[in-house]
Amino acid sequence: MYRHTDPDTSYKAAMEMIESGKVSERRGQVLLLVAQYPGHTHGELAALMYSLHRPLGILCCSETPHKRLPELESLGLVHAGPAKRCHVTGKEARTWYYGPALTFSERLAQIDLSL
Repeated sequence: MYRHTDPDTSYKAAMEMIESGKVSERRGQVLLLVAQYPGHTHGELAALMYSLHRPLGILCCSETPHKRLPELESLGLVHAGPAKRCHVTGKEARTWYYGPALTFSERLAQIDLSL
């Protein structure tokens, strides 16, 4: 949520987000977006979030995926995929997928090979 090198205002803003429940709400919104729109960049997810949650405002919607995706990744709820050119920014960016990243062995173990 904040770095120890950030000013006190960042710490206070982070605590307000946590105590108000907004951070959990925003994480849930981003998690749902990733589940519904796999393989999108954070810029594309921000554009989708703005179209779905316009009352939050453009600043909130543009920053929320960028900030919450790494948090969700560290919780094992999403994982980054290959980079692609973002349709919003025009730059190469990581794509995002629902669920934890799996190794080849873990994916293979999920496949039913019996015929």
